[in-house]
Amino acid sequence: MELAYINGEVLRWAQERSGLTKAKLAEDLGVPRQLLAHWEAGIEFPAFGRAQKLANALRIPFGYLFLSNPPTQTPPIPDLRTVDGERRPPSPEFADLLNDVLVKHDWYLEYLKKVGSRPVPFVGKYSVSDQMSQVVADVRRVIDPEELRRHAASLSEYIRLLAERAESVDILVMRGGVVRGNPNRGLSVEEFRGFALSDRLAPLIFINAKDAQAAQVFTLAHELIHLWIGQSGISNPNSESPDQDRRQASVEQFCNRAAAELLVPSQEFESVWRTLSGDSEAKVDHLAKKFKVSVPVILRRALDGAEISRPAFFSLLRVHQDKVRELERRRQQNGEESSSGGNFYNTFFVRNSRKFSRAVTADVRSGGLSTLEAARMLNVRTSIIPKIAERIAQ
Repeated sequence: MELAYINGEVLRWAQERSGLTKAKLAEDLGVPRQLLAHWEAGIEFPAFGRAQKLANALRIPFGYLFLSNPPTQTPPIPDLRTVDGERRPPSPEFADLLNDVLVKHDWYLEYLKKVGSRPVPFVGKYSVSDQMSQVVADVRRVIDPEELRRHAASLSEYIRLLAERAESVDILVMRGGVVRGNPNRGLSVEEFRGFALSDRLAPLIFINAKDAQAAQVFTLAHELIHLWIGQSGISNPNSESPDQDRRQASVEQFCNRAAAELLVPSQEFESVWRTLSGDSEAKVDHLAKKFKVSVPVILRRALDGAEISRPAFFSLLRVHQDKVRELERRRQQNGEESSSGGNFYNTFFVRNSRKFSRAVTADVRSGGLSTLEAARMLNVRTSIIPKIAERIAQ
């Protein structure tokens, strides 16, 4: 029996990174936990086939197990989620998702070059040293979220319209909650809410669809600002702390504040706030529905505009968080899923971007890509590719 002389230190790193307990990993492999400990300590070594199963269970390349030291996994784009404190290494799900999107982006970039596309004029047009109002005005001129908000009957429709408008001006927008369409590999909102690839030819935004719809609206706006100031990055925008901006890099501060102004213009907000009757909680709920954003975004606008005090901010935020927790408890109690899944093709185009899917199927027709290559790019079976092309043509 051929043994695989794996590095126990790498095994320990991969097990901790995977989120699997030692007991669960041993159970999945069908081995005693003590044997797993022996592999880590280098007392014993697994058979070659067992080591391959071990790598699969840990979601790492098989060759990693033989490295001299655990690999350092730094995302290939700026990680803007924290400033102080340690950044956790990316989870297997996030690392695989990011790699999948980057592969798509690299292909799309070469495709655009091949068909002679021109650079998108607004990407990198500004920087954080420019006036925020100037950047917001330009984004508003191109995207016009206020117009889309007026036409949207619901939050889900508002997100869809925002994404469609962004794609109409050559921004790829992908929204997904799982890795490569695998429902068993969900993404974590705590880990990230979205990221932007600020490329002059192929700008791209990815939104974590596991997040609440109102939060997705804010993340999309946040990532649009990233593109306008020419800054790629992984983001976790959050409006639930008035002190958060102090802990964030200047890029994230700028994008958060600009996104809030883009979605909830201060002048309109103040005008409506002062015409409403009732207590602050009622006003906040009304404005969250009106502007189709989350309650924390409205609370931040009210705090920044001196409409409420800091104690009132925290008090109302706690009330909101309690409501969210209660709704989640009831949902779980009733056995409801966070998402219904919906029509396969609608979900497919949201996850892969209709614009990107159109480019892939066009390249298949022209002979640039094989059906198999297209299926791998879009994470579907080969039999689905002609059906996707048909739907795009409709």
